[in-house]
Amino acid sequence: MRYKGTLISFDEYMNFLLGDCEEWIDDDKKGKLGKVFIRCNNVLYISQVEGNNTESNVSNPNTE
Repeated sequence: MRYKGTLISFDEYMNFLLGDCEEWIDDDKKGKLGKVFIRCNNVLYISQVEGNNTESNVSNPNTE
């Protein structure tokens, strides 16, 4: 199972808030979830989608 979305925010514990999130199972899109909070112990890896080089404003509470 994978979740694809736009990184909105993260914290020092590696918790993530994703926007426009979609759920994928075995390369099959199962549905749109919208805004999703993913807890640190559920993260195996993070990657950037190929061809998506847009710059965004991701907030890190430790730097603000």
